Amino acid sequence: MNAKTYLLIALSIIAALSCQKEPLVAVDAVCDKVVGNDVIMAETKAAKSTDFFVGESDIASYVYYKQLCNKEKEIQEPEITPLGIDGGVQAYAINYGEGWEIISADKRIRPVLAQASKGSFSLEKIGNSEAAFINSVLNSIASLQKEENDIVTGN
Repeated sequence: MNAKTYLLIALSIIAALSCQKEPLVAVDAVCDKVVGNDVIMAETKAAKSTDFFVGESDIASYVYYKQLCNKEKEIQEPEITPLGIDGGVQAYAINYGEGWEIISADKRIRPVLAQASKGSFSLEKIGNSEAAFINSVLNSIASLQKEENDIVTGN
């Protein structure tokens, strides 16, 4: 067979695999990583603080894999709210309809900061101790982000 034949076969295989509806990776293997919070954890080799930032696309990926792996009940479309101080984003509150999580917006911090399997999260409805905890966590993440920005910018 000549090179054109090999290329045609390779392209046919790629086309067939790209149309496949089932994921190529075993779902259970991916779900084990989700449970271990590896979906939005990242290696911290980069030199800029923006490389450590968890954006809304990272949160969307996290929610997607969580929905994929939740075999017990269907998760409805979540409500995602950025949480931050001084105009920044230090975390995201994810309300699943029944249950919620607060996820760090910095990859150097363990992703799940708080969670509950029932109810919903709202800053307006939390008590003083919960508000103090959230404020403390957001301030810690903001300090880490500022420190890294100062190093990168030379301030």
